[in-house]
Amino acid sequence: MSTRLCGPLDTPHADGETLVWSASLALAWRALGTMLGGRPTTDDPEATAFVEGLGQDAARAEALADDPTVIARAGVGRAFLDALRADLRAAGLPEDALVGAETWADGVHAYAAMERRARFAVPFEREERPWPFLGERVEAFGLARREQTEERWNAQRQQLIIHYPRYSDDEEDELDDDELNRAMNEFLVELRVEDSDERLFVARIPPGATLADTVERALGMVEADAHTHPRRHLAPGERFTCPVLELGRLVEHEVLGGVPLTSPGGGRVTLGQVVQHVAFRLDEDGASVRTSSRSSGLSLPPRALDCRRCFLVLWTSAHQVPVCAIWAGSTDPMRCETRHLSGAGSGLTV
Repeated sequence: MSTRLCGPLDTPHADGETLVWSASLALAWRALGTMLGGRPTTDDPEATAFVEGLGQDAARAEALADDPTVIARAGVGRAFLDALRADLRAAGLPEDALVGAETWADGVHAYAAMERRARFAVPFEREERPWPFLGERVEAFGLARREQTEERWNAQRQQLIIHYPRYSDDEEDELDDDELNRAMNEFLVELRVEDSDERLFVARIPPGATLADTVERALGMVEADAHTHPRRHLAPGERFTCPVLELGRLVEHEVLGGVPLTSPGGGRVTLGQVVQHVAFRLDEDGASVRTSSRSSGLSLPPRALDCRRCFLVLWTSAHQVPVCAIWAGSTDPMRCETRHLSGAGSGLTV
């Protein structure tokens, strides 16, 4: 089982693999395009899809506002490296993220880093027992009516907005078996973070061919009236459970090293190093981003919105432009009982 830090959002899924994507690299690629006078292309067959994907991400990222928690830079030579170190210090990010910095003397380089911090006004509940996920037992958090005071329970409920499923009893009577099955196996919820216009979603949905396809499907489930719908909150007897996610990844995208780029004006440059860093955590305190006729008697049970298998965490801008996406396809970014007891740690690398 592994975790892969994607370049483009349009990265194919693979069984047993966690995918992590952030818009920071798209913003760095946009900066590179500005420096070159427009979106660059390449004739390198091994890098063509990667470069085209970054160009698409960069175009989408035009809608993102400036963010002090994102470092996205492109440049040449030692002067660029010195300026980048200053940016990292100002953002509180580790300067040692610049792997192999002494080789940056030649070529055009890009660096992208993102670190998000968000808090829930009222923490959710940490599960007392390990949670089953993909054959392992992991730390988890969520919400159910247990021993909280009425005030705390209501405050927690307000922070969890259900976009799907949210059928009324009358609507449920009209559903066929396929939709009933979907309502029992898929969900999209929004976790409201404090003092932020950004939006944080958790979705249990089947993956598409690529992470971009999966994100697009999740965004298609976002309901405009979610914050006013009568079934938007959990009721007593219903629950939401999600594994704690904690990861830090730094990667040099080697597929781009030495790749020739052509600017819109016909100029040619060679890429040096393209380095990306993403840190993410999601727990009870916050985040740091399948026809037949309906069978008689079949009905929806109380909603149990549980992440027992692969799921998507999606962080977007207020206008639903993706900022960070994590497809949890393995237990690699989770704290597993077996790894914890053996002293092997969480398996994180930074």
